[in-house]
Amino acid sequence: MPPEKPYELPDTVLLGQLGEYDLTIQAVPYVDYPMFGMSYGVTVKVVSV
Repeated sequence: MPPEKPYELPDTVLLGQLGEYDLTIQAVPYVDYPMFGMSYGVTVKVVSV
């Protein structure tokens, strides 16, 4: 069985008095160094609602 995710991010998060922000999380695979094999980067896009 695949391992469980360490945590789940909510679709929206309330950031203090800045208001509600929509967070789009996209995992982008990329090769950091060939000797280290495949690495993973995470792009976080914060869009004001």
